[in-house]
Amino acid sequence: MPVRHTQRMTLASVNTAAAWVPLDIYQKDFECAYVVNVTGTGGARYSVQFTLDNVLEAGVSAVARDLVSAQTAAIDGTVQTPIAAIRVQVSASASVDVTFRVLQGA
Repeated sequence: MPVRHTQRMTLASVNTAAAWVPLDIYQKDFECAYVVNVTGTGGARYSVQFTLDNVLEAGVSAVARDLVSAQTAAIDGTVQTPIAAIRVQVSASASVDVTFRVLQGA
């Protein structure tokens, strides 16, 4: 089943993590594309993270690993190895909007 997700975050604080976006790990020829856009008058430093934990399971505390880290400008990328979920984590910001888009199996 295709996954299409857009999450917009308006930030004025540090250490803000977006909600996990669950992915279909059973998809044939797994591939997931992501884009992060940063706009606003301040700056942001962020990481795109993944987990192998089932974020849909009650009581799970997902362990995050960085795909990319310490980014300050817009990026895009793909993941071709199955991962359970993906998110963006902003570690520093000042009046900035971060838009995180994920597409899988379109």
